[in-house]
Amino acid sequence: MPIKSMKLFPLIIILVMALLLVLGCGKQGSRFPNQLPSIRITSFEGYDPDNPFTDSTAVTSFQQKIFWHATDPDGVITGFAYRIINEAGDPISTAGNAFVDTDGAVTPPEVLEKFGAGWVLHYKTGADQDLSLNDPAAKRTIWSTQKYATVNFLAATAEGIPDTTISRFEVICIDNRGDVCETLAYRRFKSTSGTPTCFVSTTRGDPNGGQVGTGIRLSFTLDDTDPFIQPKAWYYKFKVQKVSNASNAVIPDSTYDVNAWYTTRDLADVNRYLLTKYTTPRLTSDFDAQNVNVQVSYTRVVASVIDMAGIHSEPDTITFAVKEGFHPGTLVYMKRTYALGTNHCVDYVDESTSEVWPYTIVNDEQLFATNFFKDINEDYTLVHSQNLKSWIRWGWHGEYALQTAGGSTITTDDPYDKKVDELLDEDTDTNYYSEITHFDLRLNGEPYNYPPLKDSIHIDPGTLKRWLRVPVNSSLGQTIVLANLPINTPENPYHLFEVRAVDLQNEIDPTPYEFKFKIAPPIPKEQKQGVLVIDDDEPSNNFSPGAIVDSLWNSYFDGTSYTPTIVHYKNEMFADSKQRKLALSDLQHYKLVIFHSERPDKTPNIIYENDGINLYLRQGGNMAITMTGQGSQGINAFVRNGQKTLNRFFGVPYLYDIVQCITAFSNAYFIKAVGQEVGGYTYPDADVNISGFNNVVNTYHGLYSVSYFPTFLTGTNVLYKFGCKPTNYQYYPPSQANFNLLNNQPVALRKATENNKCYLIGFPLTYMETEDAAAIVNRILTETM
Repeated sequence: MPIKSMKLFPLIIILVMALLLVLGCGKQGSRFPNQLPSIRITSFEGYDPDNPFTDSTAVTSFQQKIFWHATDPDGVITGFAYRIINEAGDPISTAGNAFVDTDGAVTPPEVLEKFGAGWVLHYKTGADQDLSLNDPAAKRTIWSTQKYATVNFLAATAEGIPDTTISRFEVICIDNRGDVCETLAYRRFKSTSGTPTCFVSTTRGDPNGGQVGTGIRLSFTLDDTDPFIQPKAWYYKFKVQKVSNASNAVIPDSTYDVNAWYTTRDLADVNRYLLTKYTTPRLTSDFDAQNVNVQVSYTRVVASVIDMAGIHSEPDTITFAVKEGFHPGTLVYMKRTYALGTNHCVDYVDESTSEVWPYTIVNDEQLFATNFFKDINEDYTLVHSQNLKSWIRWGWHGEYALQTAGGSTITTDDPYDKKVDELLDEDTDTNYYSEITHFDLRLNGEPYNYPPLKDSIHIDPGTLKRWLRVPVNSSLGQTIVLANLPINTPENPYHLFEVRAVDLQNEIDPTPYEFKFKIAPPIPKEQKQGVLVIDDDEPSNNFSPGAIVDSLWNSYFDGTSYTPTIVHYKNEMFADSKQRKLALSDLQHYKLVIFHSERPDKTPNIIYENDGINLYLRQGGNMAITMTGQGSQGINAFVRNGQKTLNRFFGVPYLYDIVQCITAFSNAYFIKAVGQEVGGYTYPDADVNISGFNNVVNTYHGLYSVSYFPTFLTGTNVLYKFGCKPTNYQYYPPSQANFNLLNNQPVALRKATENNKCYLIGFPLTYMETEDAAAIVNRILTETM
């Protein structure tokens, strides 16, 4: 039985195949012919159902958004094609549908046979759209999957004069088997539009007859009155003319036809046109070749707009004098150049600027970036850490300005002022109406390494110096972030960032900006040595005679093993962009820093110095601050700015107006600092010197400018208290109320931790008896060194 079954199997297969051939297994072939798709226009803007769907005599807007719908009874619709026909029956291009297959080179034969050519062209999927649709090399087609089209019908004569026109919009479809509809759908539109107005200037404003460089960018705008339609240009045309300064007559120019019209029609941005000494048309100088300061002509640009309805405007003009020799100036904006790392940061939000500062988290604490410091040698400095990053921001002279109430600008080059994007000549401050196009960058003698633009290298002729050239609007922009830079050494003392601007003239800033900065190694607590004394007292015969004060401070160290380094805040230290002068790279060398601000008539400059002090104390440094009654203003400034350094390291409560003071001459009640016992040691009393250099103190027999601290202190030692004149004192005694208020108030504090000892002294040591002041300094040295 199995053998018989095997013999029958081939016969069964043959019978099944024959049956399939007879019956068929699909709808292909002549037995089931393809049914053609059909299409109709469904709606358009301004549609009135009372009008016929194909013809209308009603005047409508020239701009129409036309929708259609196609069906295929036995398949799917895969594409649509449309065209615009004028009254003569010819396919035409219009604004927004400018590229038309007039010769049928792109149109499929079956469409040509049924309907002819003239269909609007589109890019194929994946085509390179940098190639224009009128380029035969472009991948183009008449088919689109879009189910509507925005059409700007012409409402003008061939000369661009406004005219009421009748145009015909036609649309066809194709199905998934490559067959097109039997009949097209169409609609006639009657269109009209008004005459637009053209305005021509430059991208940097109207020179108004003034001087420009040899590279500018024309800027065109228009105004139109068509209701409900956003004014928009199809394109602009213009001509460039040379005009005699003497006769105001147009001068024939051999470099270009002064009566030739140029157009923006094929540009990606029709509202702009670049003019340089290398373009067509090109800019040429309006000044005498022998005497570059004598103007012999001026340049006139005559421009007209062609709006979306094809109407030409009346011309508009601008004039200017082309002059060679302008070049840009490059800047590094130090206010927006900053760094962030464990040894270069602040622990508060800097609200003095609109900058959003980068931050990091170290030991659960949020630390923010801050500007570069300047050190004692006037160099910008950072202190290294493994997480150190630097941000450098650059620009050009004229980028930022203040704007006056009258609309004029005052150039400031301050990146927190208004960005006006003027371009001023580096040497003359003349606005030459150009633009910055690129920046050239170098770091430490080599082109800046930026892989996305690694092939964009510019080499200077002659010197062969190499630069990375980056477009002004590139992904790099005007900021770089530097990381992993090494610590500087005596052999390589600086990092050097160089930047220069390049303008539309292709002129390069001949004096690149050179930003030098140092990255110093951090100095840990156990390696710090010596004493730094910072004299914040600007010399004054009455309040702080310079030579005497220096002599006093040196004398306080007599008999000790320490010779202090004394620097004068005003004359020997340099402010950074935030007015800070205390750089961590300077402070970190010293085991003890003393900052004395002892003029009774001056607010201490310590109000600027939170940042460097904070970083120094975080490293394990020790510090003493001496001040007068003016010191209370400095402490208030710390609180006002959200800076907790004095609270964290010196023990002053973080409250506004927590430190009180006396400053009036008549309140000269302080006659001694009364020493207190702390940890088994009693600090010696210190008497006010009433025969010293300050005649007010001598006259009133007491000191009138002292700060005193609150009595509710925790974790802080009171070293001295206010020694007040008794109410029966011979010279200018206090009232009982003043005595009760002031006597025994804390006037000197110390906060001691495992990492720091910090002293805040509310009276000036140079106003005390020399031996007593020396004893205070000696005790601080004993405790810290």
